[in-house]
Amino acid sequence: MLIVVAFSLAASPTPVAAPAGDEEVCLSGSADRCLAFGKALLAGDGVAVDYPLAARALERACELGASEGCRELGWMYQKGIGVPHDLVQADRFYRRGCQGGSYTACNDVGVLLHTGVGGAGNSAAAALWYERACVGGDGHGCVNLGELYRSGDGVPQGDADANVWYTKACALDNGLACRQLGWSLQQGLGTPVNDVGAVALYQKACDLGHLDGCNDLGAMMTMNRGVAPDPALSFSLYRRACDGDIAAACRNVGTAYQSGRGVALDMVAAAAAYARGCDLGHHQSCNDIGVFALNGWGIAADPYAAATWFEAACNGSEALGCANLAMLYRDGRGVKKSRRTARRLEITACELGYQESCR
Repeated sequence: MLIVVAFSLAASPTPVAAPAGDEEVCLSGSADRCLAFGKALLAGDGVAVDYPLAARALERACELGASEGCRELGWMYQKGIGVPHDLVQADRFYRRGCQGGSYTACNDVGVLLHTGVGGAGNSAAAALWYERACVGGDGHGCVNLGELYRSGDGVPQGDADANVWYTKACALDNGLACRQLGWSLQQGLGTPVNDVGAVALYQKACDLGHLDGCNDLGAMMTMNRGVAPDPALSFSLYRRACDGDIAAACRNVGTAYQSGRGVALDMVAAAAAYARGCDLGHHQSCNDIGVFALNGWGIAADPYAAATWFEAACNGSEALGCANLAMLYRDGRGVKKSRRTARRLEITACELGYQESCR
């Protein structure tokens, strides 16, 4: 929590060149001063940003025993900021940071192992580093370990085990973990279904800034599960999540505008929300905006654009997108008429679960 001890707002200070004195004190043997100096240079906090100098200061801090300095330098190597992009070096400094007591660095080692340092990933090894991070109080390590157990990646699959680690991470105010634990309670994954508990966890995730949790909380209200329906509040939650690029939330915004639930009916706004959801990769939204384009709802009627959106939906395994695109090929609307292509798309839609295409 940021505590402001001031009676009026002041402009941010103009960055100035790093004072030579700080560098001299750093090089003379002050780990804390080196760490503070390096982080200031990295962030431009009161001084001009200087990545190469920041790297030197952080390396000195690391040498002097500041584990956070090792971790920050590892991050610079991982991103190639101020130093060459070098995952081997990043791994080396993360390990030094972890050994020195930076549990965030332990998680970073796990992430590199999971994703692969110059080769194939090693999820089993990553799990050990995630657990070490979690036991030390790093929430990211806990939730990452939970994700491995949920998927059975490098560890035996077990939703109950995943929930143990999500619970630890959520207690450490990790928003993703609260959301994942809420999903477990909603779906009955490794635990009995508990809608009220899921709602509380989604609320906490949302309060922590995890926007998927905001969308899920809105959906629970809409479905009247674990909390009383509140269309206006649901819409505000969807809107907040969509503004943060949560694709599914944009579809929910579109549905609210289209139905007039919790907000005034507005087909133009609905079309815009569906288009945004599609742009963000939500394939049901691609089908929705395709339907709007085909019918001229909220946007000009355009069968060619509709075909493009239906194709995007179908390519994303959205059965209705395939069925609608089949209809266009069968009728020759927005595409060249082709019964063969229409039939192929109907078969795909059927395989994806749309029974009307199975006839």
